[in-house]
Amino acid sequence: MTAVVQGVGDWMSKWDWGDVPTWVAGLVTALAVSLSLLQVARERADRLADERQREKDEKRREEEARRAQASHVAAWYAGMSGGIDGGSDLAGLSNASKLPIYEVVVTMVLVRGAGPRQGTEIPGDDERRARVDVVPPGQWRVDLGKLGWGGMHTHPGIEIAFRDAEGRSWKRLGTGQLDPIDEAPLDHYGMGVLFPYSGLQPVQEPRGT
Repeated sequence: MTAVVQGVGDWMSKWDWGDVPTWVAGLVTALAVSLSLLQVARERADRLADERQREKDEKRREEEARRAQASHVAAWYAGMSGGIDGGSDLAGLSNASKLPIYEVVVTMVLVRGAGPRQGTEIPGDDERRARVDVVPPGQWRVDLGKLGWGGMHTHPGIEIAFRDAEGRSWKRLGTGQLDPIDEAPLDHYGMGVLFPYSGLQPVQEPRGT
């Protein structure tokens, strides 16, 4: 045992301890480089995350700007003009934007009960729709004639399609959902260019008058 201890002591006495500081310095340097690379990677990941967030925010702002006017347009079933026995069905229209909308198509659909839920389920020349050239800012009514959809288990709604002031086409379903459409409103419903126009009845004075 003594010989073993003596041998270890001799080996350690011959070891070049001068290399230890060099090794320690190398380890410290390697650790510093690793930490630096980790910091660079973290900063790059943060930068990419910020860029992706900026892109999302920009797309959201662009979408909000694109929908700005359309989101202020709505339509609803406004009852009957002369009582349930002899009146006409009315559609209420609201253009709460500051600009007119164009090529407006109003279609009576059902939001409850058996019947068409969307205007595309109705033939293009059907009497359940009306065509209006221009709807200025304000609130209006359109006479749809006597359609008689007021059964006990049905509830009528109004779908409106239109072009905004930038020429983009939209439709708002009877449920209120706003969707872009890729074609002009008349083409969307398969309506002919000779489909007659309907007049507007103001509910209140248009803005700016």
